[in-house]
Amino acid sequence: MKSIIKPAILFFIGLIIISNIPKLFSDYYWANTTWKTKINYLSTNNIKPECVFIGSSRVLRQINPEIIDSVVFEDSLQSFNLGSNATFIPESFYLYKNFIKTDISKNLKYVVIELGVPELIGKGNFKTSKESYFRNIHNTLFSLKYIEKSDLSLKAKLKQGFFHVYAITNNILGLGQIKSRITSTNNLENQFLGENYDGFFPLEDQLKIHDRYYDHLLKRVKRFNQSQIDLITRKKYNSEKYQVESKSSQILFKEYKRIVKLSNQKGVKVIFLIPPRLSKYQISGIKQELANQHNDLSIIDLSSPERFPDLYKNDLSFDIGHLNNDGSKLMSLKLAAQLKLIVNSWQH
Repeated sequence: MKSIIKPAILFFIGLIIISNIPKLFSDYYWANTTWKTKINYLSTNNIKPECVFIGSSRVLRQINPEIIDSVVFEDSLQSFNLGSNATFIPESFYLYKNFIKTDISKNLKYVVIELGVPELIGKGNFKTSKESYFRNIHNTLFSLKYIEKSDLSLKAKLKQGFFHVYAITNNILGLGQIKSRITSTNNLENQFLGENYDGFFPLEDQLKIHDRYYDHLLKRVKRFNQSQIDLITRKKYNSEKYQVESKSSQILFKEYKRIVKLSNQKGVKVIFLIPPRLSKYQISGIKQELANQHNDLSIIDLSSPERFPDLYKNDLSFDIGHLNNDGSKLMSLKLAAQLKLIVNSWQH
């Protein structure tokens, strides 16, 4: 029996070592195609932006650096939109922590990061490289602690626990990533640089180019046009007042402050952004009433339907969660107005 166990253990260890060899030659962002495309562009063209925007499609599709630069910085400073599809906390924090170590961030003065809660892992995603590549012990424990203290049902918490453990195990062992790491090297999608090559790529612009996402985007538009009841529900969630302090929120803001501390060490100012149209799970943990308890954080909140009713208008919508081109312009202007106040306060 012992003669079988020892070779089996050695074989397993050898398999893990071989599986992890590609990690030595992979970039930190290797499974995030949008981020990879943008970093490749900045690096190739030796562009070192002074302000960047980081987050999900709510950043990618709705924040126009051209407007920010003209309103906030009067074109004296260059910003870039690093928003990426389906890139939520903790992935966005992981990407930022690594980005700020690179030469591209050498001139960075300001970073605007989409505020959020640890994203739930979908049943169809937990085995994918995109869902596992950024997982480490710290951000996995952060996510699991938040989920454990959240209002999710016990069944949902157990399911998320399994998905998270599977994802980090997949990343640590690397058993399912060899092919993905090798084939991802030249996998770029330059359309996500946008018309002005500043990383801003509205959904309407993508719909015009008929790429591989066309059918999916068209279905989203048709679904929204058939019924706006879901948007009404989103407005209700974003209007509600949630518990000001909770154990889950304490976990959140502890992590936010880690990002601020890291940035301060690099001489970078952090502004957190709460975008409009968040789901109940997302908005309940980051409501402005809660944010007011943390005066040491700079937060711009655009989520309130009462304060920003235009950001919930049907004719400014692409779908339930995103604005169209006109809506994105309006959101960028509202963001710019508040960002200018914060930046000016730091300069005086």
